[in-house]
Amino acid sequence: MKKIITLLLIICTTTASFAYYEPARLTISSFGNSSLRIMIDGNKYNSNNTDFSLNNLSNGNHTIKIYQQNSKWNKNTKWNKKGNYKLVYNGNIMVKSTYHIDIVINRFGKAFIDERMIGNENNQDNEWNGSSNNWNFMPETITSESLEQLKSAIKSEFRDADKLSVAKLAINNNYFSTLQVKELIGLFWQDDIKLELAKYMYKFTTDKNNYYTLKDLFGFNSNKEEFIKYLETVQK
Repeated sequence: MKKIITLLLIICTTTASFAYYEPARLTISSFGNSSLRIMIDGNKYNSNNTDFSLNNLSNGNHTIKIYQQNSKWNKNTKWNKKGNYKLVYNGNIMVKSTYHIDIVINRFGKAFIDERMIGNENNQDNEWNGSSNNWNFMPETITSESLEQLKSAIKSEFRDADKLSVAKLAINNNYFSTLQVKELIGLFWQDDIKLELAKYMYKFTTDKNNYYTLKDLFGFNSNKEEFIKYLETVQK
């Protein structure tokens, strides 16, 4: 009888494990208009634009090479006989099941890599702690290390408009605290772009009750007033 109970427990545990298993996901995007070519463990994948996505990626270590379209030939240019794709990333990544791996290549060929549990990102449009669903779910914010990488990628751009484009690429796959949002906004000079970024990041922020503190980051009273009106609208 004890053996039967033990066997049933093993079966139930195994079944539960399969029920909650979800393979990893990989997305790759680049800043600019150049198309990408991807090689994963020796297998080639083509992309007709600056974005690439692969679902059902098995867990474990994977060798990833990313090529970006380039009109100039150099020693790193490979892929086809025309030699018009430049190697911009070559590395090994440990992939875990149920995780989304996101790689962003900025205009200088620097890679920004982040990972997020798939279960967390699927709920980004839900109202956390809302009475309508009674969930008490708070997504994890971006790690300090990943935040520093993002800040470095933003700083590498000269114009605020380009900085904003780089920031948005990474923001879409992460969550932030109000203090982390404040750090990112502090990297920009133009008040209007600061305001645009503050509005954009609101839905990716975990502690929305503290978001009003960002009003002091704006130099013009008109932008402060617009920011407050925006919060009044989205928090109704």
